[in-house]
Amino acid sequence: MTNVLVDGIFHEERLVPASGIAYLAAHLRKRGFSVKLFAPNNLRMNEEQTATWLLKQRSKFIGVSLLTRFTFPSFRKLAYFLRAGGYTGFLCVGGYEASSVYKQLLDESPGLDCVIVGYGEETCAELLECLQSSRDWRNLAGLARRVAGGEAKYNGPRPIKSPDEYPLIAVDLIEELVDSYGASVRIDLVTSRGCYADCSYCSVKTFTRLQNAQPYQMRSVSTVVDEIEMIQQRLNVTHFCFTDDNFLVPGRSGIRKAKEFSKLIKERGLKLHLTLRTRPECVTYEAISLLKEAGLCDIFIGTESFDQGTLDLYHRNNTVEQSLHALDVFESLGFSASVDAQLRVRVGSMIFHPYVTLEALYKQARHFRKYRISAKNLVKHLYRVPGARLCRQLEQEGLLNKDGEYNYVHPEVSKVYHTLRKFYSEYMSVREDIRTIEKNVACTSCYLTLVVSEKFALIWITAL
Repeated sequence: MTNVLVDGIFHEERLVPASGIAYLAAHLRKRGFSVKLFAPNNLRMNEEQTATWLLKQRSKFIGVSLLTRFTFPSFRKLAYFLRAGGYTGFLCVGGYEASSVYKQLLDESPGLDCVIVGYGEETCAELLECLQSSRDWRNLAGLARRVAGGEAKYNGPRPIKSPDEYPLIAVDLIEELVDSYGASVRIDLVTSRGCYADCSYCSVKTFTRLQNAQPYQMRSVSTVVDEIEMIQQRLNVTHFCFTDDNFLVPGRSGIRKAKEFSKLIKERGLKLHLTLRTRPECVTYEAISLLKEAGLCDIFIGTESFDQGTLDLYHRNNTVEQSLHALDVFESLGFSASVDAQLRVRVGSMIFHPYVTLEALYKQARHFRKYRISAKNLVKHLYRVPGARLCRQLEQEGLLNKDGEYNYVHPEVSKVYHTLRKFYSEYMSVREDIRTIEKNVACTSCYLTLVVSEKFALIWITAL
């Protein structure tokens, strides 16, 4: 029996191999199962076209990866088209946010058989064993399903293995992208699971508690380099992205990790264009300079806000001073947040939340201008994440409605946010034209926005 694993992303511009199902496929194949991978977004297929393709495979098992809540509507469409087209096989989902809201998914998707909760390698393998041998699967640890009356029930966790115990990533989807678009495609890899931090807006701890897992598990540096070497030797690609939240860790441990990684990359003669993510408290001159030697050219840093009150609300591990220090380290090594930078820093921000004040917003604008951070980040806000304790607090205080919209404590902040958001929607329609101007004309974001929107420019100048 051929089993099909499907990446649940649709209608995205980015073309990247779906690493989650690729790691799962490698494990299932090692366990002796036949697995086919399918990433409809990379083929520019919609939900109905994907269902048609899946029906032709005559697979008795389809597993769909739902990494975020933004994939849920597309999955509901896909499930509808599958069942309406006569699919009678087993349909399950898994993924980060899918695990946290398994009840919602089972309630809203009548064609769904179960949700794999948490890290799915062992649960999925045992589920396939049950289906192939016609054994009862309903009480397997690590999954949620419907019981009598249609209510959702989670069977509880199963023991979690170290990520180093699993095989290297399956390269099917990487080969597919390289064949279609050339060796310049970006390859996404995972170097750790979870996160050591405990931010109030994040559901990582909820996710790990559901399965009694350690909050943070790192793959060994040598395993990660083995994976890069294997892919590069087979497909001659150089652009790799570590998609997990933190490749580095704070302090001397982070420096040692960067040193080991850089050493192994050089010893094996690997050539990289590396993208990764980090947090302000992890950034040191030593670590970033070592990673730059190994090929680091694009880094995402989640500063979230330049207001300490906001950082405290978010329960961040860092201070504003650490964020500014991190940006200064990047600049000293030739990195910049400017859109035309060859060594690029991408700054993650969530400056709007229900309690924020105008004074706190002014601080954002000053630092945005100093470090040439993209003006579009000014409109970024705290996202509602199911299971996050800050979201529960806002709901209890009546500051977050059922549609996920915030009620701002300060009316003047609400006016600024909605004006900026209106501008941003207009900006997106001419985004590529603006990027062309930014990359070819030496001018600041302030002057560029004058061309696009007088109203936004006035707000921007006032904030400065």
